[in-house]
Amino acid sequence: MRGNMGTTKMEHEFKGGPWLGGWTLAAVIGAVALGLCLAVGQFDMMPAMAISAVMFLLVGLMLTWLAGQPAPVVNRVAASPAPDATVIPMAKAADMMAEPALAAAAPTTSKKAAPAAKSAAAAKPVLAAVPSVGPKKPKVLKAPRKGVADDLKIIKGVGPKLEILCHGLGFYHFDQIAAWTDDEISWVDQNLEGFKGRVSRDRWVPQARAVIDMGAPAFLEALDSGKEF
Repeated sequence: MRGNMGTTKMEHEFKGGPWLGGWTLAAVIGAVALGLCLAVGQFDMMPAMAISAVMFLLVGLMLTWLAGQPAPVVNRVAASPAPDATVIPMAKAADMMAEPALAAAAPTTSKKAAPAAKSAAAAKPVLAAVPSVGPKKPKVLKAPRKGVADDLKIIKGVGPKLEILCHGLGFYHFDQIAAWTDDEISWVDQNLEGFKGRVSRDRWVPQARAVIDMGAPAFLEALDSGKEF
């Protein structure tokens, strides 16, 4: 009974199983190595036989060790039936059922959000554009009108040098000075070489307006009496 059914694994492998097949393949590889060493490598017989023996032993031991290893776990897992083979289709089906519901809900959300966005936009205050503030060159003349300039020295703080400088910049008349804006005053203040800031400090614009309104004689009398403009 033991001769038929009780044969051990070791006996089975020795009598013609993987054990014998592995050493047979090792012998073939050793013989091939011997032939290559003699024909290609031009080795002598003894070195060639030594290399062939080493190849025979290495290959035989490796194949014998591999034959005794258990079957990989991956094969067992792959062979076993997938327990959740029906779960994936069910999940996909649930996703397919949920997509129409999401698609139907999307237009409703966008329609509700549109009036809210419009109301939020309407609630935002509209900021008016702030004009840029900075020096601005006033309008100038190439020459005095009718060839005669006003006596700008009537303005308190304007002397002969400043009058000549004003003429060089294109200012000859009181009405030109009286029309200057704050930005234009800033420009003239910055361009009076050697007298920067005198327009603002000496209040040229109010004085020029007073000369136009009162006349030069009355204006000079007011200045003599100590009136400030």
